[in-house]
Amino acid sequence: MPRTLFGQILLTLLGGLLVANGVGLWLVVDDRVRLSRQVRSEYAATRVAESIALINDTAPAGRARLVRLLESPSTALSLDEPWYDDARPVDDDFEAFANKVGERIAGRHVHQVITLERPEPAAADALPLRPPPPPPPALARLLAKPHAHNVSTQARLNDGTVLTFRYSPPPAVAERPLRIIGSLLLVAVVVSLLSIWVVRRLTRPLDMFARAADGLARDLEQAPLGESGPREVAGAARAFNSMQRALRTLIQTRAQALAGVSHDLRLPITRVRLRLEQLPEGAVRDAIERDLADMETLIDDTLAFLRAGDSSEAAAPTRLDALVEGVADDIAALGADIEVTGSMAQPVIVRPSITRRCLANLMDNARR
Repeated sequence: MPRTLFGQILLTLLGGLLVANGVGLWLVVDDRVRLSRQVRSEYAATRVAESIALINDTAPAGRARLVRLLESPSTALSLDEPWYDDARPVDDDFEAFANKVGERIAGRHVHQVITLERPEPAAADALPLRPPPPPPPALARLLAKPHAHNVSTQARLNDGTVLTFRYSPPPAVAERPLRIIGSLLLVAVVVSLLSIWVVRRLTRPLDMFARAADGLARDLEQAPLGESGPREVAGAARAFNSMQRALRTLIQTRAQALAGVSHDLRLPITRVRLRLEQLPEGAVRDAIERDLADMETLIDDTLAFLRAGDSSEAAAPTRLDALVEGVADDIAALGADIEVTGSMAQPVIVRPSITRRCLANLMDNARR
């Protein structure tokens, strides 16, 4: 199964199309064969019945001439053959054909369906059955063809004359309905191309939303989505653009608020720094100056992060020993009992102010 939504929808549509076309082709071919057989049988029964009625209504003197006129390469008529008392249908198709002929002559004549094959040798105690004479040359050539399905019908006319009607229906339609298969293939190709176009058109907005959502995390100022297309897609695009505007407004409002707070914090820091100048030199003054510098750095980093999404401090080689000892001294000044052990000879690449704040938070939490 494909991993993409486009592939899954397309596979489902094309699979259903192939199954539907296959079943439809089988039904069409089956109906075509059955209809062909039925039409051929109906035509043959009608031709036999009409010939019987026409010859019956013709004077005996003109029947021979009429028989010659009615004969064709697929039809042979005879007024000279005897009535075959033991003739009988050999299968259900002949039985059905005999019934169709009977319906069309409306019971006005006695009729039967016989075969052109010679009967099997009779038993010693059975009466001999005279086989019918061979068919005319034209009919014999048709009988030699493998597709010929022949019947012979006899009927007694009103004056007792026996009319023998031999008929070879036209060959059945070819078993390979190429035109039907070609039509179904054409429909399948057209529907497949339309399905690919429609599925691609329906899934394209999903790709657009995925790219927009991925870019939103990196750039709130990216161009808004187009609000065109189907109603559902346009509504989703409007909702996404509205969310982007709301996020942008929220970030801007927060930045303005924090910028104001940072500005307000700089004023007391400046006052403390001015008052600090009045203190004598010493460890306490140096510690307060470091705290004030850390506060200013924290404010600057906060403003830089709100503006650019990251701290403005660059990473630089730093000796962690000195950094840890400085933080430990500040925590010890608050009354904590702290001891630094171990050392790191090589400097590491870190952001000094951020690393200092992280260590200070850890030590202060431990002190508490």
